[in-house]
Amino acid sequence: MKKNILLKLAIVSCFFLASTPGSNKNLDDARKRVKSFATELQGLLQNTLSSKGPVAAIEVCSKKASVIAEKHSNDGWRVKRTSLRPRNADNSPDKWEREVLLLFEKWRKEGKEPDKLEYYETVEIDGKKRFRYMKAIVTKPLCTLCHGTNIPQEISNKILNLYPEDKARGFKEGDIRGAFSLIYNLEN
Repeated sequence: MKKNILLKLAIVSCFFLASTPGSNKNLDDARKRVKSFATELQGLLQNTLSSKGPVAAIEVCSKKASVIAEKHSNDGWRVKRTSLRPRNADNSPDKWEREVLLLFEKWRKEGKEPDKLEYYETVEIDGKKRFRYMKAIVTKPLCTLCHGTNIPQEISNKILNLYPEDKARGFKEGDIRGAFSLIYNLEN
């Protein structure tokens, strides 16, 4: 069963990833929302890191990431982040997201550029059509401060205080840390 789902994802995604930009309004909207959400969150984290340090940035991320995601979840869209190894258990992947994250890992191992990995399709959820989109989140050098293998003790303590079930450690630069995951309600 799992092989069939991965095969389906691989076949369908080759078609989707080859489509031209602008050929799908939902895809264009999803990409814009991801860019906007990522830019806002990254800017906030970088400003906090610069002005108050990494421990404060962890606190800000724990309080503001979901608020920013909610801000971009409008007009029939739901925006979130997910990962195979989430820091926040609330961001655990559903079955569809998990399969796409596994596909991203497969593609990365095959040499595809992690920054360009995305996948989308129309699915049925509870009898209603939904457009689903995921875009890989790649570990950058700065990310390793809180998600790497040698996390300073003060940072580690703050992470465990805020996220006792943290699994988002041990990443190296270029690893897929997770993905942005969007759902658009095609039927209101």
